[in-house]
Amino acid sequence: MALAFVGSALGAAVTFLIPRDAFDPIVLVALVVVGAYVVFRPALGEATELRFAGARHRHVAAAMATGFIVGFYDEALGPGTGSFFLFALVGLLGYSFLEASAKARMANWATNFASLCVFVPQGAVLWRVGLVLGACNLAGGYLGARVAVRRGARFVRVFFLVVVTGFVVRIGGDVLSVW
Repeated sequence: MALAFVGSALGAAVTFLIPRDAFDPIVLVALVVVGAYVVFRPALGEATELRFAGARHRHVAAAMATGFIVGFYDEALGPGTGSFFLFALVGLLGYSFLEASAKARMANWATNFASLCVFVPQGAVLWRVGLVLGACNLAGGYLGARVAVRRGARFVRVFFLVVVTGFVVRIGGDVLSVW
């Protein structure tokens, strides 16, 4: 969470310097690769099988690097951040989809807080919209967590694939100027 916060703050600081349209094709390809990887590895994320188990410091270093990189991405570009956190925790670090989902939410919370730390002093926050979205995010997170715990890792995996597919369609439409 701490390095996700730092990466996110740095990403927020440079967000105005990056032309978003230039990165949509890259994000689209990354999401397609992530989705395909999960589809073609059906056992991925069913149970926690931590990578780097013999070297705890390597596991922590990989987790910290993941937090920093995805945190930076979140505020510099944004789309699919939760999916990238979840995929990295499952594919790179070896957590189950259920456990990774909880950890991804915590890291995503840190990135959102970091963006507020950068954007509030600049006066770049739409408070009414943000508060409504924040309340909906809390309610959705609560309900989603209850469903995920009840239904298990396989359900989270399927839901992950649905979300990634939705992002691919939306960003693909933007890239192809369909919308």
